[in-house]
Amino acid sequence: MSLNSQRPGRVRRGLLFRQWLWLCSILFVVVILCLGTAGYMEVWGHAFWTGEPWKSRPDGVALLDSFYKAVQLFGLNLELPDAAGADPTAPAQVRLPWTLEVARMFAPGVLIAAVVKLLANDFGLWVQRRLHTRRANAPRDVVIGFGPVGREIGRRLLRRGRAVTWIDRVEGSDEDIREAREAAERMGGFLVTGDPSGRRQLRAARIRRAARVYVALGDELAGFDAAEAVQAAAPRLRDIRMFTENPVVATTLSTAASAGFATGRGVELFNLRAEAVRRLVLTARWDRTAMLLGQDRVHLVIAGFGWQGEALLEETLTLSNRAGLKPPLVTVIDTDAEAARSRFTRRSPALLSDANALGVHDWLPPRFVTADLETVDFASLDLREAEGQAAIPVTAWAISTGDDDLNLRAALALQAAIQTCRLDGAPIHVRVWAGHGGEAHALGTDGITLSTAFGSLDDGLDQTTALDGDPDRLSKALHRAYEAAQEDLKRAEAGDADGDGGPDVPDWNGLSESKKTANRRAHRHAAMKLADLGMDWRASGAWDLPLFSAEDAARFSEAQNGLARHGFADIAAATTDATLFLSAMRNEHDRWVIDRALDGWRHAGSTEASARDETRMLHENMVAWEKLGTVRQNDGVLLRALLSFRSGNRPPAAFPSKVIHVALSYGDASGAAGAVVRAEAPPREWATATELRILLPQGDRARPENTRLDPDTYPYLQLADTLIAVARAGRLCRLTLLFPAPPVPKILALANTLAGAVAGHGVTVHPVWAWNAGGGAEPRGGEPFARLQYEIEPSQWLPPDPVIARLRHDTAVWGRVLPPRGGLKTPE
Repeated sequence: MSLNSQRPGRVRRGLLFRQWLWLCSILFVVVILCLGTAGYMEVWGHAFWTGEPWKSRPDGVALLDSFYKAVQLFGLNLELPDAAGADPTAPAQVRLPWTLEVARMFAPGVLIAAVVKLLANDFGLWVQRRLHTRRANAPRDVVIGFGPVGREIGRRLLRRGRAVTWIDRVEGSDEDIREAREAAERMGGFLVTGDPSGRRQLRAARIRRAARVYVALGDELAGFDAAEAVQAAAPRLRDIRMFTENPVVATTLSTAASAGFATGRGVELFNLRAEAVRRLVLTARWDRTAMLLGQDRVHLVIAGFGWQGEALLEETLTLSNRAGLKPPLVTVIDTDAEAARSRFTRRSPALLSDANALGVHDWLPPRFVTADLETVDFASLDLREAEGQAAIPVTAWAISTGDDDLNLRAALALQAAIQTCRLDGAPIHVRVWAGHGGEAHALGTDGITLSTAFGSLDDGLDQTTALDGDPDRLSKALHRAYEAAQEDLKRAEAGDADGDGGPDVPDWNGLSESKKTANRRAHRHAAMKLADLGMDWRASGAWDLPLFSAEDAARFSEAQNGLARHGFADIAAATTDATLFLSAMRNEHDRWVIDRALDGWRHAGSTEASARDETRMLHENMVAWEKLGTVRQNDGVLLRALLSFRSGNRPPAAFPSKVIHVALSYGDASGAAGAVVRAEAPPREWATATELRILLPQGDRARPENTRLDPDTYPYLQLADTLIAVARAGRLCRLTLLFPAPPVPKILALANTLAGAVAGHGVTVHPVWAWNAGGGAEPRGGEPFARLQYEIEPSQWLPPDPVIARLRHDTAVWGRVLPPRGGLKTPE
């Protein structure tokens, strides 16, 4: 889609004006030539140019001479007959006729206009570049590519106060090029048009003065060609970052380049589709859903094994490992499952082996099922582990083909199967890139919906660190903390607090690309490790890690020291902290084995250190935890490093996890009298909880209109007021809402009201779709709620915020605060 397609009227008028301008210019030149010719013929009719009378010359020669002299007027050359030539009595100056006066005055103007027009593009580029590069002395970045990705990258860099110059070839007419330049200027940057790899364009962008270069052309080969051109034009520039279309290219090419592959040297690769997938996995937290529903492992079903589907499989296997859960299982549905399996086997053959061969307890290799998403009945899919066994419960569905329309149709069919209880309740994540430029899309009008979109350009750029000064800043910091923690552990083992343990870990620059990738994955999994230690925190972003208090850090450090003295073996009299720490270490080892196998590593066949072969990608430690020797401590070193790790200047505080369960029900036809709220503790104690789990009412599923529930009446409004007060207390980190049945509209409105009460306070809302296939009465994960006996009395609710209380007296104002859909918006 061209930049002009949204303004056809303006483009049509502009093209018409330019056509008439050229026609008028040509007509003006013809008029000047006619006037000049007529003027010269009149002048020469009264003078002697060659000493012969004018009338004695042929008419054709006189006319050609006059036209030739008229043409010379455009070159600022006015030649007149020499009055002092053959006739000494002739006057010294010839009086010019008005026709020649007009011609000689306007002819130079036409010449100057033509020259300016020819040089306007280059001169304008030079002037704009000069003005742009002096913009507040801001650091300069060059973005090669002015497509949707390149434009959004530049826009975000400009918001960070950096000067941005784009380079790209703009297809289309001169009007298209002008519109593209105007679009760049409106954003605050500057666009150089032409070949992105051309020397002239790179010089025009002042590539040698750029701090960073981003390549976002949408074509890997064209991108590498542009990156190599940048390296040739600016040899001292070391920061070149390229966005690839294929996530596998981004993860494998860096290793290949370091080993001598010709393409990609000196270029840091990123993939926004993979970044969007990471954001999905880190925010959806399927591990929490599986643990809450009583599942023994995370089971993700991926429909469509394209680029983003492959990235989903990779991130799920590396990020959904938790102590207390078996390794995650991924089922892939594709029209050509055998080809998908072969593509994955070529990259990670060890992951398709059994648990004994891989060295991970209870490991199930990814499964590939052939089905056509246009016609498949999701409820009839065979998701059993083996013949005669029950199907493994699905934790979440992800539809990620390369066709957004097909994704939407498949999601509608899947949601229909889930809402009619043909399948267990589970969230549906739909890949929607959105061809208009990758902006994020919502699949529902309410904040909480069964189906959510992922994979947009906004998702990828919100998650990526590619725009930061140092994309690996946090991974490097965690690696340094790992070095320090290893040194501390060696000192503790030696009993010398002042000794030098001498860490054996190389610094970041000494790591291979494969190990750098492993460190980045370890950092992304850090949130799960800390959750395994029983901690909660408020995270404003997927990368935020908490800062432990000195007391909590000391507890776990002492637990690790005690385990180290026993060789990190099971201890019968171990403390709770030691048990948590040991379970987290076991899980970290299993995650590390899966991580190495994902990159193509295999077991070396021996546990001797000499068996390791970096070239053949063989590792001696890819075995079960029980077979490890003293290297077990390495898994604990990473956990110890997280105890003192700071993810920023103001990291969130970590709190020991505390969950309080609350169950809601409704009573008579009005939905007010008889409504009951049961909980484990009175509302005043909720401020000490890090998580509130609320079981919502079922509603009338047969006739939703008979569900007599008003979210704006007692006790639900008092519950929302209490949630606001608890959220402002600063300790509540998560609000979990369990849906025991497919929600009717009023139940969904109640859920959005409760979610809106904690919005804006840093509390994460986690919906869980807990009903069983077939419409069973007892929801999954409902056992703790069945034991609740404490019924909350009206006098026990916390008082509402004074501002909200005053607003409720004004119906008009309160109607805007609490919209009809039921989502409570806390006034600022």
